[in-house]
Amino acid sequence: MKKVLSIALAAVLLLAIAIPVKLFFIGAPADPIYYHINEGEDGQLHFNAATEASGIAFRGWKFRQEGNALYISAREVLVSRFFSSGVYYTPIERNGITEVYFGGELIWTAK
Repeated sequence: MKKVLSIALAAVLLLAIAIPVKLFFIGAPADPIYYHINEGEDGQLHFNAATEASGIAFRGWKFRQEGNALYISAREVLVSRFFSSGVYYTPIERNGITEVYFGGELIWTAK
């Protein structure tokens, strides 16, 4: 009987740790309700993203250039003192970029 209670307690403890870690730190791939990229007069690209939900924050923005394509990705987590914003902006140097993808979707192409 003690062994069963010990296993049950260990399972509850594991869930009590794993669920908050998943929600507040690991998250899911970002799927913002709003994202926009445009070319400024300064020759840079200006990338904006925002979420409609007030309890969602972004983290872990990654930019990877392969040839003339730029791939952008991020994660969504619950708002906490570690990750507190569901809004993101960054200027991007063109450096020969002719296509920009966000979350696997083409969001900008050179004209």
